[in-house]
Amino acid sequence: MKKGQSMQFNWIFVVVAGAIILVFFVGFGMQYANLQKSRESTTISRSIDQMINGLKGQEQYKEININTAFNFGFKCDGYIINNDPRSYMNLSGKTLFTQKNYDVKGLYAWIKEFKRGFKIDNVIYLIDKDKKFYLISDGNEQYVNDLYNQMPNSFINIKLVSLNDLSTIKIIGKNNEFVFFTNPEQSILDQFKSKGDIIILDIITKKITFGNGDSQNFIDNTFVYGAIFSGTYESYQCSHSSLTNKFNVINDIYTQKARNLQDCCSSGTCDYNIIIQKLVQSNINSPDSNFEEINNINQNLANYCKVIY
Repeated sequence: MKKGQSMQFNWIFVVVAGAIILVFFVGFGMQYANLQKSRESTTISRSIDQMINGLKGQEQYKEININTAFNFGFKCDGYIINNDPRSYMNLSGKTLFTQKNYDVKGLYAWIKEFKRGFKIDNVIYLIDKDKKFYLISDGNEQYVNDLYNQMPNSFINIKLVSLNDLSTIKIIGKNNEFVFFTNPEQSILDQFKSKGDIIILDIITKKITFGNGDSQNFIDNTFVYGAIFSGTYESYQCSHSSLTNKFNVINDIYTQKARNLQDCCSSGTCDYNIIIQKLVQSNINSPDSNFEEINNINQNLANYCKVIY
């Protein structure tokens, strides 16, 4: 091989080898960055889970502040951070009302007890701190005031307004939600639907209507808050179904317990047939009066007999 050809070959070798080394380090750098991002997502997921578990035992609330922005994805039975499968966290039976998918920097976590005569669960509401919620009180001021006042004072992103007030507020971006407690005219809905989520709550018929037109009857304020903080029918329905299933399980347990007590311990004083009948006829949508009657029967049993709960 001639000297010129040898030098040319050496240069080609150096260039190719350099390119291979560069590709290796670039690839390694990308893999390292992806690994770090995955670790960050998993850490955020675990942090949220730990904070929720720390609150779960009683009614309370907490701010969850994360040092970095992230995407929260609600999957009905769990959640995922930054769409990273390794960050998936199963809710392990907990009932969570939150939005389906959103970018967030911080969260509010609020725990509220749900009862239908007897306790069903402590419900978790997970709320984007940066999302603006406008509760438009026109026509139902007393109900909306009570609903607003039952929420923690630290929820500074939730505003109680009239429709006239709302027209004077500069609405920025699309991370907003407009909650109406009367049926507004279509022109009003058209005005706000491009600026965020819309929910209509009819407290007379007890019906929630979401922005896509889907609707669902509600029982009490547990589900009203659930609708507000879910934002969409799809997300709301997941948690509604979870609570319905829990009610059915607990109601069946108490029904069977009453039957067992009737078989073993009934007497002229201790008769469980009426409460058995009431429990069998009950579902989560039964009127409050039904559960008040069940509670009264159970409390009367406590005087001389074994109680159901």
